[in-house]
Amino acid sequence: MDTGRSWTVMWAAFLIRMMTDGMMFSFGLILSEIVAVFDEPVAKTAWVSSILSGTAMLSGPLASTLTNRLGFRVVIILGGLLGFSGIAGSYFARSLDVLFVSLGLTAGLGFSFTTVPSSMAINFYFEKKRSLATGITMCASGVGMLVYAPFNVWLIETYGVKGTLLILGAVYLNCVVLGCLIRPVSFDQLEKDEIETVKILDKTKADGSLLEANWVPTTANSQTKNKSQSRSLFQLHLFKYPSFVLICLSSFVQSFGFYVPYMYLSAHAVHHGLSRELSASLVSLIGISMTAGRLVYGYLGDHPKVNILWLHDGAMTVSGLLTLSLPFYTTYGMLVAYSVLLGLAVSCTSVTRPLILIKLVGLENVTSAFGFMLLFYGLSGTFGVPLAGLLYDAIGNYDGTFYYGGSVTILAAVICYPIGWCHRREKTKFFKEVETR
Repeated sequence: MDTGRSWTVMWAAFLIRMMTDGMMFSFGLILSEIVAVFDEPVAKTAWVSSILSGTAMLSGPLASTLTNRLGFRVVIILGGLLGFSGIAGSYFARSLDVLFVSLGLTAGLGFSFTTVPSSMAINFYFEKKRSLATGITMCASGVGMLVYAPFNVWLIETYGVKGTLLILGAVYLNCVVLGCLIRPVSFDQLEKDEIETVKILDKTKADGSLLEANWVPTTANSQTKNKSQSRSLFQLHLFKYPSFVLICLSSFVQSFGFYVPYMYLSAHAVHHGLSRELSASLVSLIGISMTAGRLVYGYLGDHPKVNILWLHDGAMTVSGLLTLSLPFYTTYGMLVAYSVLLGLAVSCTSVTRPLILIKLVGLENVTSAFGFMLLFYGLSGTFGVPLAGLLYDAIGNYDGTFYYGGSVTILAAVICYPIGWCHRREKTKFFKEVETR
């Protein structure tokens, strides 16, 4: 834990996330060129991006299951090969339908196979600096957006869209090399640590310090049973814990409104008289503040006096209130302030949610839990932006879209409020079962 090997794993995960998220968030530049090359309607071409992002999220449980069975290294290498095949193979596409399979399904599956294990691997290599390492890794999204946007523009201008896809596929093949840097984790050692954790929790029950410790849903007397259960397909037993159900439900609701500010903020600014250049800069400001926020929250999360659940719930509530009030921000100065504050607020979720999952389900189960959470994000995220678009068509301005996006974000935060109470009840029940054995 927290060795030189740990930091090597973190930087490998950082680079994997940078390449994956960089390609995902800058895909719009390539999409516009695909429209021209294949002479297809924009609405139909947009499904390439929808299938790509949808597959990357919806296949989260599959990626987590394979990770539990095969290990981080194997799944990341497989994901790198799939991503390379899907992206570079699109060079030979002669129709949009082929891109649905190559860029949408194949590359999307590859992105999931690299993102899930690389994001979760750092939890197994860090203990004291786990929150900081998570924050640094999550900064890769913002760095990827800053790097890949100009890189893609240069590639398209120099090599055309097909040459761009071929080069991007070759770049993504580096995930195979980075995956080799992540040494397999011994789950037998983790299970030994779980038994020791149970004993520690039992000793600290009386003084109340158990609330600050990691809780693992297993017992020393039923280790064999739980070992078999935790390795079962998809680990559906996690849904018997109300606290885990709540965080999945919150993820599902949150994703309905998560992308609304990113998609419609610039249009809202143009509607109120700002230039397209200034309007586009607002999204960049969100990305920059998100990157800074993830470092800050990563540092705060390691502090023993910081309650990460309260931090998470508070930041999500603030982000919802900000978007709910966005229709009243009509000047450039107000919109700049909104963009900076929103980036700082939403960056908290990406850092704290993996840490909360560890608290709720234990370290060995966190990979499966993260996969399920991605599934719920994907189910609703696919429809969130189109629903907001329907509100625009009905009302004639973007006010309704922001009322909708802010409201569902606040609702997602409210759903998380009882998680601490549920978790304490789960631990109380757990200790009673230990005492009766």
